[in-house]
Amino acid sequence: MIRNKHSDFVSNIKSASPNLIWSRLKGHLFGTHSDIFLAAVYLPPLQSQRKAGEDILSVLEQDIHKFSKQGQIILLGDFNARTGTLNDFIENDCQDFTATDNAYDLDKNWPKRNNADYSFNKLGDETLRLCIGNKLRILNGRVTGDLDGKLTSYQYNGASTVDYGIVSEHLQNIVLGFQVQALTPYSDQITGTTYLNPLRKDCCKRRWGDKVRNLREALDL
Repeated sequence: MIRNKHSDFVSNIKSASPNLIWSRLKGHLFGTHSDIFLAAVYLPPLQSQRKAGEDILSVLEQDIHKFSKQGQIILLGDFNARTGTLNDFIENDCQDFTATDNAYDLDKNWPKRNNADYSFNKLGDETLRLCIGNKLRILNGRVTGDLDGKLTSYQYNGASTVDYGIVSEHLQNIVLGFQVQALTPYSDQITGTTYLNPLRKDCCKRRWGDKVRNLREALDL
């Protein structure tokens, strides 16, 4: 849902999956030359996707590929992905094996991620592949507000980090911080907040919830 006062700056975009909710933010709000495409994401565990005959990650990647041609990307939500502290970029990337100097856009070396959850799973591998292939970077554990990489999910069998803020590499300079909020008695997962550097002070937060029904609230700008 987009509040009327923001309708000139933010618009909803239909996705092929109900687990992905996209909005387009005008780039001039943040002093960028291109618009920002913001997605509230919920990736069910792989076994649930198989039972439902879904491949939400493929839909997400297709959306990213399409929207990245028009602007920058921000992903927020529950990925059910455990990524440990593995890189989401090609470390010490170089052009030694490319045909020309302009044929390849080198990855920037971002700060190493901290993560209180050292484990990784299949969706974690797929999420990291998605990041590397599309020049997206995880905010958890590497920017102001969450430098230690706090846990985001508390279940009967343990705690983990499965909820992320992920942004296009080129948005590094407008990200002010990322914060994992306090655990509440109403959910076993924790809400996160990404802070951007806005030119309009009333457009600086994007939140997500822990269930699909709460994803729509993430776009209540």
